[in-house]
Amino acid sequence: LAQTLLLPLSQALLVDVAQLNKRQAAAVLRYLDDAHEPLAEVARGFARRLKDAGGATRLAEAQLTCLKLLCAERCVAPLSGRVAAEAGDDAAFDHAAAEAAEADGYAALQSLARRMALLVCAVGKAKGEALAAAVALLRAGVDFALQSELHVGFSAALAPFLRVLGDAEARALRDYLLAALARQPALGDRVEDERAAPSAAFAQLFDFA
Repeated sequence: LAQTLLLPLSQALLVDVAQLNKRQAAAVLRYLDDAHEPLAEVARGFARRLKDAGGATRLAEAQLTCLKLLCAERCVAPLSGRVAAEAGDDAAFDHAAAEAAEADGYAALQSLARRMALLVCAVGKAKGEALAAAVALLRAGVDFALQSELHVGFSAALAPFLRVLGDAEARALRDYLLAALARQPALGDRVEDERAAPSAAFAQLFDFA
């Protein structure tokens, strides 16, 4: 798979990064966290070359697309099924399986995000374009997380990127988050449920700085 499909796709995507197909780029980046090392290496090489050719901004855009797609597939899908079953009082619905799938999805989401954050800045704080790209990713991620109560758990994907921010950027992001929350009062209960849950990622996002 690495040599026959993933590598040719990654090479084709780099031909014109100005017109990058973000969904296809996301499909490659998803293998960053793959247990099969040859696939993970292709994904890492693609990410490095994309950053070199298109800059940190283009890489961050592809990363955000990847994380949103993974969240929709592995987290939102089982959560929405569980919510619908509860609303319809579906006695046959397997709540335990849905909850387990949801938990696995969030774990996979955060694991992938941790690897992606290393591509922004391996150690210390990001600077220049890398910092601006990280801020843009986090703001767009906040917007996505607060679109719906089904998306609130997307915070798990944002928390790993917080470490690359400087103090000023962290304070500005927190202000942005609080302002966004104020515009979404209907999400208040869901947000508080998540903050009270044993989710270090969520608490880190909402209580940092």
